[in-house]
Amino acid sequence: MADSSNVGASSTAQQPVIELQRLRSTSTRDRENTQMAQEDEIATSEEIHRVKWIPLLSLVGQHFSSSWGERSYEFASYLYLIVLFPDSLIPASLLGFAVTVTGVALSGRVGRLVDEHKRLPFVRTFIALQKILQLITYGLFLVLFRPLRPSIDDFGKQPKSPAVYLLLALIIVSSSVMGLATAGINVAIQRDWVVAISQGSHTLLTRLNTYLRRVDLVCKLLAPLLVSLLTTTISYSGAVTFYLIYAAVTLAVEQLWIRVVWNYFEVLATDEKSKREKRREERVEGNPPKRLLEGLYQQGKDLKEFFALPIFLSSLSM
Repeated sequence: MADSSNVGASSTAQQPVIELQRLRSTSTRDRENTQMAQEDEIATSEEIHRVKWIPLLSLVGQHFSSSWGERSYEFASYLYLIVLFPDSLIPASLLGFAVTVTGVALSGRVGRLVDEHKRLPFVRTFIALQKILQLITYGLFLVLFRPLRPSIDDFGKQPKSPAVYLLLALIIVSSSVMGLATAGINVAIQRDWVVAISQGSHTLLTRLNTYLRRVDLVCKLLAPLLVSLLTTTISYSGAVTFYLIYAAVTLAVEQLWIRVVWNYFEVLATDEKSKREKRREERVEGNPPKRLLEGLYQQGKDLKEFFALPIFLSSLSM
């Protein structure tokens, strides 16, 4: 009995010691985790500070300008068509259908062009294409809002001028090609330039993608509000004129910003040399007709897979 009582007393006396050791171990792990988190934060800060602010702001500024113009046109184009043709949703529906089908059919090819062409000429060409098409479409809308406005009052019944159909067709074609140009810019900047700038740093890549994503969300939220504000306070033709000027100004500004980014981040040119050598090897390995057939086969395979998805019909409605 005395031995058992001694054992019980000994185990009871050891319990506070064991509990204290467990608390010390937990506290040590917490300190280690906190220290690791602080080290990661410091490393992230150091990587961000290694990136010069001028080219970084130029990169974000170019993306903001492009996204703002894209989101503004995306909202304004349907709004203008609904206002111009209040008795029919056919023009707006045709625009949405054409832009969606064009994007589904050709976006993959545009993405491959990013790998096949030099970085800077490709981006500058697509920026110019996007802005020129915006200038054209806003100019066409301006014509519809002013000289041809009386000719579209009876659209869907007895339109008074065939020019209305012609301008509407031009707007649809221009908008479809503009969507491809925007897709090319986004793929080149977000999937190629940013990856090269990060130089294998997942932390820096994540931070840069976060900046660009925030820009997208801000533009998606605020750009339609500015369109509504301008159409309410000025007029529809006044709003079209404003965005016509905006497209002309940002054409020059974005070309300047993207050139600044290219000049500061020398890795873009260095990494491009290896990409060019790889593309040259691929050209040697395969003849052009074979690559063309392989591209068409892959495009058809991608479309077939997309048509089989449950979201196909809903994507067309968007």
